[in-house]
Amino acid sequence: MNDQFSSGRCKSKNAILAAIDELLLFGQEKSLRVGDIVRRADVGRSTFYEHFANSEQALEASIRQPLAILAKSSLRDDEGDLIGLLDHFRDHRARGIGLLKNENFRTRMIEVLAQEYSLQLPKLLCEKGLRDLVARQLADANLSLIVNWLELSTLNSDTCAAILKSTSRHFVEHIRNQASIG
Repeated sequence: MNDQFSSGRCKSKNAILAAIDELLLFGQEKSLRVGDIVRRADVGRSTFYEHFANSEQALEASIRQPLAILAKSSLRDDEGDLIGLLDHFRDHRARGIGLLKNENFRTRMIEVLAQEYSLQLPKLLCEKGLRDLVARQLADANLSLIVNWLELSTLNSDTCAAILKSTSRHFVEHIRNQASIG
């Protein structure tokens, strides 16, 4: 019985997150309201509030998974998930550019992506203040690179992934070297 309850909670949470993704693709990031989300997810308000305190928290949960992929993949050897994510961005190019150029949404994405980078950097950078600064810089720089790639480039996702990985790793390595000198 408990497994059924847990499974139902998971399904409703996934429906809510999928609804947010759909609403974002249709351009509703400026006015993402709980009512719109629950209608799209076909769940009740009480179900929504079992999972999230408000629409902002739900939006953050929705964007965290792809941004975690970006943070992990740009600092590790495996490119598979990163290429898949970039393919998704490319497939929704116009909408992605619009979202990433929306100042409020971009600020939120940078905050969430910086948190995800901070989780990846403790092994590389011990000092928390430095780690947070590097994480925020990586988040901002990599989102800018993705926007420019979407707007200007004919490069494929594999090449963009390689550039993201190379610039991220070189930046972190340079900071580590400077921190050990200072």
